Amino acid sequence: MKKLTFIIAALFLAAILPAKAQDISFDSDNNAPYLGVRLGLDISCPTDMHINLGSAHFSAPMFDNGAGFDIGAVYNIPLWKNLYFEPGLSLYYNTMGIDVSYADSEGAIPDGTELSASIRRFGFRIPFQVGYHVDFSQFSLAAFTGPVLTTGIIGRGHASAKYQGIKETESENIYGGDGILNRVDLGWKIGVGATFDRFVLQLSGTIGMCNVLNGADGAKYRDNNVALTLGYNFSL
Repeated sequence: MKKLTFIIAALFLAAILPAKAQDISFDSDNNAPYLGVRLGLDISCPTDMHINLGSAHFSAPMFDNGAGFDIGAVYNIPLWKNLYFEPGLSLYYNTMGIDVSYADSEGAIPDGTELSASIRRFGFRIPFQVGYHVDFSQFSLAAFTGPVLTTGIIGRGHASAKYQGIKETESENIYGGDGILNRVDLGWKIGVGATFDRFVLQLSGTIGMCNVLNGADGAKYRDNNVALTLGYNFSL
């Protein structure tokens, strides 16, 4: 995520520095509230699972990257000059893989068995972004940041095993009392965006702030994600 932060900042500066001073506005006279719709490609970037067993500390890459989508709406509220507040609401679906090399620690699975496992989640997100846009003659650039509350509605863990041509599958709920993950998470988003007329293109990353594992003493892991988002703004 540190590399993502550097890339976002570099892109923002690279776009601003070559512009002529007279083409830049830091205090637009036409700022007004608007409603926007957003559709994004969602890339899950889970951290390693960190395990603390008394004197033993180690990390394990239990989860792999996955992909999904995010669709929703935002309401942009000008605060002061080009500073704005932008709450929103979106629905998301994303996946992430499970590293099956940790699934057979006792050697109970026959050699030659093909294993695969994944987690699929559907829920909603509520972002509360604060940003600042710089206006040019043909477009505007913005940098934004703020917390994102995520709540899972449906979450399933899927696993399959194939041995000697016979395939078996299993699916179970990952939420609830016996589930492995918590429904609610809090992240912090940072990103940049460009607006051309009413069309929007954004690149952002969200850093997980909470342990997502449910009831795992001495173990923790956090959800991160990267999103590439397209949007359209409607004037009110």
